[in-house]
Amino acid sequence: MNINDKNSTSNLKIKPLAFAIACVVSGQTLAAEDQPLVEKGQTKGIERISVTAQKRVSTLQETPIAITAFNEEALENLGIKDISDVNNLSPNVKIIPPYGSTFNVGMNIRGLGTAEPSLAIDPKVGIYLDGVYLARNSGAIFNIVDLERMEVLRGPQGTLWGKNTTGGALNLVTSKPSEDFEFKQKFTMGSNSQFNSTTSIDTGAFGDFTARVTYMTGEHDGWAKNTFEGAKEKNLGAEDVDALRIALRYTGDDFTVNYSYDRTDASSVSIPVQISNVRDFATNPAIPTIDLSTFKAYNGNVFAMMAANEHDKSRQTEFELDNHGREYVDIEGHNLTFDWDFSDHHSFKSISSIRSYDSDLSEGADTDGGAYFATAFDGSDTIAIPAFQYSSVKSQEQKSQEFQLLGEFLEGDLKYVAGYYYFTEEGQEDNPWTLSALLPSGQIFTFTEAMPAGVFYSVTADSSALFFNVDYKLTDELNVIAGVRYTKDKRSLTNVAENDPLLRNDLSTSEEWSKTVGSLLFNYVMNEDLTIYTSVAQGYAAGVYNPGTKSPYAFLNPANLGEADFEGTYTSRS
Repeated sequence: MNINDKNSTSNLKIKPLAFAIACVVSGQTLAAEDQPLVEKGQTKGIERISVTAQKRVSTLQETPIAITAFNEEALENLGIKDISDVNNLSPNVKIIPPYGSTFNVGMNIRGLGTAEPSLAIDPKVGIYLDGVYLARNSGAIFNIVDLERMEVLRGPQGTLWGKNTTGGALNLVTSKPSEDFEFKQKFTMGSNSQFNSTTSIDTGAFGDFTARVTYMTGEHDGWAKNTFEGAKEKNLGAEDVDALRIALRYTGDDFTVNYSYDRTDASSVSIPVQISNVRDFATNPAIPTIDLSTFKAYNGNVFAMMAANEHDKSRQTEFELDNHGREYVDIEGHNLTFDWDFSDHHSFKSISSIRSYDSDLSEGADTDGGAYFATAFDGSDTIAIPAFQYSSVKSQEQKSQEFQLLGEFLEGDLKYVAGYYYFTEEGQEDNPWTLSALLPSGQIFTFTEAMPAGVFYSVTADSSALFFNVDYKLTDELNVIAGVRYTKDKRSLTNVAENDPLLRNDLSTSEEWSKTVGSLLFNYVMNEDLTIYTSVAQGYAAGVYNPGTKSPYAFLNPANLGEADFEGTYTSRS
């Protein structure tokens, strides 16, 4: 039994021989631990870990990139099950789920990144699963069963890995089916009723076929409580996850075909927002509030109430949240990878993928730290006046295809990678906000469920790229690596009027961008464990549209008698 952090983990791995002995002799050892699936050895006491940061297999010590790699053994010992678990384990890397969703990711490398969950805004750190680019921050935190290796690449990776890697990239590699029958069972238990079970079965070889099936289920009650009497969810930070992965492998004389299917069906209650400080200028309790759906005035200032709810620097474990519910996500992916060694020194690789993501947060997220109410000046009713609450229903589907040629010339002194990449996606989100805004005129407008602000949009994107990278050995100690990549992008955005009370008509726009980036690196090998390198590298961040850049007060034009009338575009390009 291994103890990791506050979790207790028990592993059971059974191979045919060990299983037979267990059936005959009670009390004998049931587990036979394998070596990690990644290559490893010992040279002068330093472990050799294989990585694919340059699109080909090399050891960590031989790869001239600022990289932190975790092999299967390290992932197991550190209890890493998704990308957020790598936070603080790699220099200059910050990975945290932003407020509102447990499954969204805010990832920064060397200060470059974004936590924006919008489907129209690209991240600045690329995430890749078995060579497939995961385009969105939304839904990027999910349990990756059968994870064999994780590589954190720091700095621009634009030539080999593509756009939106200005901060760096995270390369995730899963385990392939074994040629031997194997059964593995893992249980993890921890505080706050945490329990996880992971079961994996390798069928062993049937001729040239092998297969592996892994199922994970887990739950966690969270670390904070919601004390609001009518709370939708009492356990804040709670999570329930079911994840399945099926991997199939066919090995021919000079080619290999790998197919994998992964599915995550999960729900969670996001962590609460703790109020630490409210600026004094907004906390006058005499400021009135006006409900924009009725234009009725109420006696109450939500910001003054929030100030009374400020908490000290310690962690708050009890909250009173009136609109904080559960998010349901469904993440699904197919990956078909074909490797063909068509000659002794050259190979062809194809990576085809379809992925989809659906999220339902219609129960709402409460991000103002409390439950706040105000009574009408005429005493007729009392309404909720939140500072900011929202709900969201979104979906995204992406398809990608990558072709690679890899090989070497001059007896291995010149190595190359060349390829073509194509990507397309569609997405849609309805994201109404219930909020209060303090105006310079000295009153507060409240957007209620009857008259919400928010973003209601659909988005499409297409991208294609050509890339080439060459590694030439100048001397036994010195080699030079150069690369170039051309990328062309097209994106369209439509603000959808159907669910937006501030729009009369759909507003659409589209734009195209293109960029050529390059890299140049000199690498000097001092010995088997030490290299010195210097490099210049470029990254490329695709243009984005921000669907939230619109005036929520456009409908207040007196000439419109309170009706929405804003015919211009709400979109902005950056």
